[in-house]
Amino acid sequence: MTHLHNLSTQAIKIRQAFGFTQIDVAGMANVSAKSVVYFEQAKATVETQSVSKILSVLGIESPLITNPALRGETVRQTRKQMGMTLEDVAGMTHTSSKYLSAVENGKENLRIGQLIALLNALGINPLASNSELTQ
Repeated sequence: MTHLHNLSTQAIKIRQAFGFTQIDVAGMANVSAKSVVYFEQAKATVETQSVSKILSVLGIESPLITNPALRGETVRQTRKQMGMTLEDVAGMTHTSSKYLSAVENGKENLRIGQLIALLNALGINPLASNSELTQ
């Protein structure tokens, strides 16, 4: 989970630079303090919706995490470019085709660890910026 660790480390540095506590960020993001703590510990079980809110409060751009529609389209396009079916990717990522379909259709609330593992398996940088995704 290197990407998750890198993202959480970046968030901690920014939070501390602003002088915010974890509780401050939780309040501003309208998430539980537990979600902030778990995200900063790079726990894979935090939901993407909570991570998205935390990143937004801290001004961190990570569109594949914060934008479910863009995430879904990117996964679908990449999978098709690779000539893979939902079932192929499901087998490769130890998920179900139903889960992958939900991702591709912009389901908002996924576990951050599962999402990053899926993106990594498809060779997609989970931390890509908008400009990197449009190149």
